[in-house]
Amino acid sequence: LGPGDKIFLLTRLLPEYSGSLQIMPDGYVLLPGIYEKVSLNALTLEEAREKILLKFSKYVKSPNISIFITSYRPITVYVKGEVVKPGLYSFKGSKSLQDQKIFESLNFDQIDESIANPFPKEEFKAGGGYTSYGFPTVYDALRASQGITPYSDISSIKIIRQNKLSDGGGKIMTNLNFVSLFKEGDLSQNIRIFDQD
Repeated sequence: LGPGDKIFLLTRLLPEYSGSLQIMPDGYVLLPGIYEKVSLNALTLEEAREKILLKFSKYVKSPNISIFITSYRPITVYVKGEVVKPGLYSFKGSKSLQDQKIFESLNFDQIDESIANPFPKEEFKAGGGYTSYGFPTVYDALRASQGITPYSDISSIKIIRQNKLSDGGGKIMTNLNFVSLFKEGDLSQNIRIFDQD
């Protein structure tokens, strides 16, 4: 999670503690009902849930909390090496179709409909996979940088990413082989890119 992400906090049976939240530029959100700020910057959904659970535990006995991402922030990646235009590129944020499906399957008998519907239904018209709300991939980053040069080694593309705090933080790296993507259609090589990759 990071500044610009929009989430929906669902506190079951307690609609006054539920609601749509946007992570502010400083990485904080203001929790509904208790009006305390909590930093969610660089946390996974589960880490954020645990942190919010601790805050609510001061006011509510055994709170039952779920968090759903309703809209991802725009992401910025840096492409360097043998591409036509190396540089910093931004990609539009995405809606979370997986969380949308989970969210729609929940029973909201105990929750006011105006609180419980952060997802406009008409925006989600997915067929077999992601539509215009898909996530950008390595191929999209290469395309944004106007493609590769004659000297590019597409069998060795490196992705460097910030590791989750729960996994120790720091940077992690992987190598991708786009030759197998183009020759054999191995889509596992065309991974999703994340902010600051």
